[in-house]
Amino acid sequence: MNRNSALDFLKLLMAFMVVGIHSKIFADYSPLLSYITVNGLFRLAVPIFFIINGFYFYNSIIGGRVQSWFFRCFALYLCWMIIYSPFWVYSPAGDFSSPSRIAINFFVGYKHLWYLPGMLGAAFVLYFVRNKSMSLTLLLATLLYFSGVLIQYLGNYNFFKNYVILDKIFNEHWVHRNFLLFGFPLFFVGYCVNKFSLDGKISLKANIFLVIVFTCFLLLESYINFSDERRSGGFDNYISLIFLAPLVFSLFQKIKINFGGKYVALIAASIYFAHMIFVDIFEKYFNISETWLGFLVLLASLAISPILIIINARVKYIL
Repeated sequence: MNRNSALDFLKLLMAFMVVGIHSKIFADYSPLLSYITVNGLFRLAVPIFFIINGFYFYNSIIGGRVQSWFFRCFALYLCWMIIYSPFWVYSPAGDFSSPSRIAINFFVGYKHLWYLPGMLGAAFVLYFVRNKSMSLTLLLATLLYFSGVLIQYLGNYNFFKNYVILDKIFNEHWVHRNFLLFGFPLFFVGYCVNKFSLDGKISLKANIFLVIVFTCFLLLESYINFSDERRSGGFDNYISLIFLAPLVFSLFQKIKINFGGKYVALIAASIYFAHMIFVDIFEKYFNISETWLGFLVLLASLAISPILIIINARVKYIL
């Protein structure tokens, strides 16, 4: 399969969005603008990453490269968990975290690194069910995704506020944002798009129209949550994302770009994996606004990208 550089530029755009999420960009300028971006539009990033990787996972299956795919992903995760270990092995007080906390951090992933075990788990489930009934698998993926959405909403709106333990569980990120309820359904979408060439079954005009419609739905969904005083916390699982993310992916599949290629994808990966180092450092040692934090973290991540790409040429498991 020929490389579609448009998807590499999509990865880069999504990496920018992830930086915006973790820097809470625009919070100092407008709470509404910040919420509908950081907890709205930018939440498109991770679902699209899952879809892209599910799309290419199909190639690994038919090409007999599944074992090497799993090994590379685990090695990538292990490498970055080691790089970030000073941030999660030690407590904020400077001493070692408890063994249980260290174990949880390792298996769940430090902050944004949760995506890699999420992707590994999603791929494992998909590989296990790949030869099962496609209609039943689609039904399963749909039920799992909307179960995650339901858990997120019940938690954020404190539906179980009279049951402290249950309310706390429903407000834990890993309960709804995990490989099964979030990663697998989106990973499965990408796999199906490739296997059945679904992106070619919708015209460009219809694709653009539907992207606009569901973008409006996502912004509306986030605005409603912003406006409701009963809501607490941000959102990862939105109803509209399961529709919008595949449509955005399909749209970029229709765009033909013949430059940039893998180098752009490596820059996107560099920004995604390295940016939290700068977020943590800048927040700790500099008193700057969220918007400036976002731009400075992005610039720092871009600046370090060539170095990481050079290292990756030798190590192979950095990006």
